[in-house]
Amino acid sequence: MEINFVVEGIPVPHSGEGWKEWKACVSEVAKKTLKDKYGVDVIEGNYLFEVEITFVIPYQAENNRGIFNMDLDNLVKPILDALFHDDNPQNQENLFIFNSDDSYVVSLIAKKVVSPDNNGRAFIKVRWY
Repeated sequence: MEINFVVEGIPVPHSGEGWKEWKACVSEVAKKTLKDKYGVDVIEGNYLFEVEITFVIPYQAENNRGIFNMDLDNLVKPILDALFHDDNPQNQENLFIFNSDDSYVVSLIAKKVVSPDNNGRAFIKVRWY
């Protein structure tokens, strides 16, 4: 099974200003996509997951949030945190759509590209089996 969705807005790396809001936005779009496609709020079970993310980032944006001011590994973390259950008591916002932690991610492909229209977004695909 799989879901594909797009989150509009300039991606925010983990610990960057506004990263929790970005994580909540990712979760909201993911939950709506899951509900629309499969009619459920959460996928239960320890499946294996493949995640693909393309971050579309302006060359330069406000607050030094341009493409070369963001590390790819830090961009990925809020996405995974929004998708997968986290046992950390400080992260119990119930934003996740997979009731499994991200240790079940067996493939992760992430890239960042310069936005052709100076707008940010993230294209996200998750497969599970």
